[in-house]
Amino acid sequence: MISLFVIIILQGFYINLETQISYKDNIFHYSEEHINDYKQGVHLYRYPFYSIDDAISTIKVSLKNRFKGTTLNLHLTNHHFFMNQEKSYILFNINLWRRLFNNTFIQVGLKYIPSYLIRYMYGDNSQNYVPCEYKQSIVQIRTGYNIDLFSLSGYIERQLDDYYEHFDYYDTKAWRFGLKLHLKSIYDFSPSFSYRFKSAVAKEEDPDISYREHRFRIKLSKKIIRTNFGVSYDFSRRGYTTEIDLYHKERVDTGHSLSFGFKRPVTNRIYITANYLVRKRCVSSPYDLNIDEEKDFNLNSFDLGLGVRY
Repeated sequence: MISLFVIIILQGFYINLETQISYKDNIFHYSEEHINDYKQGVHLYRYPFYSIDDAISTIKVSLKNRFKGTTLNLHLTNHHFFMNQEKSYILFNINLWRRLFNNTFIQVGLKYIPSYLIRYMYGDNSQNYVPCEYKQSIVQIRTGYNIDLFSLSGYIERQLDDYYEHFDYYDTKAWRFGLKLHLKSIYDFSPSFSYRFKSAVAKEEDPDISYREHRFRIKLSKKIIRTNFGVSYDFSRRGYTTEIDLYHKERVDTGHSLSFGFKRPVTNRIYITANYLVRKRCVSSPYDLNIDEEKDFNLNSFDLGLGVRY
């Protein structure tokens, strides 16, 4: 009976299943100073997890249904960490896409993470290091224009980060605005450019993690025989806006990310992917001259994936 019910529900849906194994060498985004402390057994009460690095398995199930010009997309993504299992989390994503007129479209959607662990921290009203976690909700409206030569899209999002016990003062509401330009082919290359602005307002004035952030991405892809190759570079600049909290006042975080990857079909329904990512964050503050020793970090990530379409 249950199997029959599932078959009826899934009738008319396109199904895509992706599995991925990845390795990250700094999943908690710690500085070199803190990593050295961990390896040498210094202040171990700060590190109630098994390792700095970890292997992650990712399973993503996507369902798509088209009906009279409207497409319903459902995505469920589970990230499972092998060593640091508390770091595991699930992402739900649902959206409706509809073509309008003259090659324009509109899409509305919701993303939801019920629990995400940042790391263990010394929380308010707690005598010990406790997990700093939050749940996140993002509502998005996206529209765009698509022709043979290029596609242009823009979106607006409302993001709510709701922190759990001991860290309520970090609760944050944010607006995000973005634009993306994708050129279909220039000398057999397909470049894309995107920009995102984010304005976040925190619940408390001290600590105050309110900020404004600019993020740019350039991506270049090329198909050689049956394999799609891609390289992308991201730059971000986050400036904190508080006038009271000296730990964040005039603090600036800049980030750089560079990735290389490929996607190759094995059969009409099966494909494999691989990707390497290197990421670096640099932090500066006129009120905490040693903040770079605590907050700067480097991250490397290696990914291998398998996808099946049905």
